[in-house]
Amino acid sequence: MKDQFEKLKKIGAKEISKTTKISINRVEDILEKRFENIQRVRAQGFIRILEREYKLDLSNWLIEYDNSIHMGPKDPEKESQNFLDKLDLDTQKQRDDLKLQRQKRVQVKKRFYICILIAIVLVLGYFGYKSFSLYMQNKKSIDKKSHISSTAPIAPNQSIEPKPNTSNETSPLSSDSATPNDPKEPTPDTTPATLIAEQGSQDTETITLNALATSTQSNKLFEILIKPEKKLWIEVQNLSKRTKEDRIIEAPFVIESSGDNLLISLGHGEVSIVVGGEITPYNLASPLRFLYTPSNGLKRLKYSQYLNLSGSASDASNN
Repeated sequence: MKDQFEKLKKIGAKEISKTTKISINRVEDILEKRFENIQRVRAQGFIRILEREYKLDLSNWLIEYDNSIHMGPKDPEKESQNFLDKLDLDTQKQRDDLKLQRQKRVQVKKRFYICILIAIVLVLGYFGYKSFSLYMQNKKSIDKKSHISSTAPIAPNQSIEPKPNTSNETSPLSSDSATPNDPKEPTPDTTPATLIAEQGSQDTETITLNALATSTQSNKLFEILIKPEKKLWIEVQNLSKRTKEDRIIEAPFVIESSGDNLLISLGHGEVSIVVGGEITPYNLASPLRFLYTPSNGLKRLKYSQYLNLSGSASDASNN
C-alpha cells in the first residue's frame, strides 16, 4: 500500500485534481494525510475515486484515518453504498457542473426576453402598418372627393332650361321683348342675344347666348363656366349677332353658345374657367379677354386684339 501511495504522490496533486475533478485542496489533504480536514464519509468517497481511477488499493489509508481520529477500525463492507451515492463531495467537477447549470439558466432567460422583445416589435409593427394603411386610404378618398368636386365636368350636350323669373325685378341681361301671353318664349322678330336664367338656386346663374328656344336648327351647345373669387364685371359680345351684354357677378356662371363667335371680357383675373371638363385657374389682378370660335374653342387675347374685335363689333352695332 505504501508503494502504491507513493506512486499516487508522484503523480502530483495538480494532475490528480485535473483527472478526478477532486478539488486540489482535498487531494493535498489526502496525500499529506491531514485527516482532520476531511470528514469520514467524504474521505471514503475520495479514496474510492482514486482507487477506481488509478487501479490502486488505498484501504490502509482509511485504517490510518480511523486510527488517527480515534474512531477505531470500521468494516468497509458495512459502509452503505447509498451513502456514497448521496455524498455532496467537494470536487472540482461539482463546481464545474454548478457553473454550467447557472450558464444554462442565464441563456434560457436571455432567450425568453429576446422572444418577448421580438413579439412586442412585431405587434407594434403590425398596428403601425394598419394605421398607416388606413391613413393613406382616407387621404386618397378625401383627395378623390376634393378633385371631383373642384373639377366636375360640364357635359357639352347638356341643355339648361331657364326657370321663370318670379320676382318683380328685371335683370339687366334679361329679355324685354317677350310676349304677355307667354313670358318664357321671346317672339321670333325680337329674339335677344342673351337670356339670363337662374339654375337650381340663387347662387348659380346662367348666361345663355343665342337661346335655342327660337332656333329651328339643332345646333350643339358649348358651355364655358366662369367661377369668380370675388365680384367680377363680365362682358359678352356676340360677334355673329353683333350684340353685347354686360353685368357684375358673384356666383359661378355658365356661358352657352350654339355656334356663334363670342368675345368675352373679365374685369379681373382672379377666376377659374372650366371648358370641356378641364379647369384653368388664373390669379391675375389685370383683366382677362377671350375669343370663342366653334373651330378653335376658347383662346386668350391680347388687349390690342380685343380692341380690334370689340371695335368691329361696336361699329357694326352702331350702324
